[in-house]
Amino acid sequence: MPCTARSALGAARRACHQSATDLPPEFVRWAKTEAARARLSASDADGARRVLRDLLWQEQGSRDERADWRQLVIRSYLIENNVSDALTALQQYRADFQVNSRRGASWRPPS
Repeated sequence: MPCTARSALGAARRACHQSATDLPPEFVRWAKTEAARARLSASDADGARRVLRDLLWQEQGSRDERADWRQLVIRSYLIENNVSDALTALQQYRADFQVNSRRGASWRPPS
């Protein structure tokens, strides 16, 4: 795993082990998001979804953060070639964020 991915996982682990009052919530959200990205980079889609599930259900992220987390969930299914669940996640993303356009989806992984 690249050094930055290892660093993100380490930061997320430290964030999870410290009291929520010890760390700024913005940092905790950032560390968990980076941990999910690192897991995706390591092709650990299921592990990324565990982190993202926690973010989506437990954290009070901004609209942009929640959109990013939903996009990462979609990407996790695509990594597994699970098109059916990716489409379901995409439908949820579109419903949550009123996104209907197929253009401008810069979050898609490169082909």
